Amino acid sequence: MKWSDVTANWPSVFASLKARFPYLSDDILIAADGQRHALEAAIANEHDLSKAEAREALDEWLDGPMPSDARTHPAQDNVAMLNSRRYVAPQEDVYSDDARFGDDDQVEQPRRRFG
Repeated sequence: MKWSDVTANWPSVFASLKARFPYLSDDILIAADGQRHALEAAIANEHDLSKAEAREALDEWLDGPMPSDARTHPAQDNVAMLNSRRYVAPQEDVYSDDARFGDDDQVEQPRRRFG
């Protein structure tokens, strides 16, 4: 994960940061406001680490996957959908392709409503 991903989704990464650095509070994270040096200082202070150790721990956290809260954020979801267009051929109708189910040649039956 890149630091730009973190800053773009700052409130969405709070849970993941607090899971990795349990002594960080929401107030500390809000005060850091996505600034890496402020977050490193807070990690060092709250976890009794040197600045170098805090930087290394933050780098290890950044090497992990994007937190699911950030990935499912509407802004990220829209970007993912726009980027998925490159995998669909221009003539393909993305809404009617269900070949993996093996029933492309069958007409769909209307759904009955109950109740």
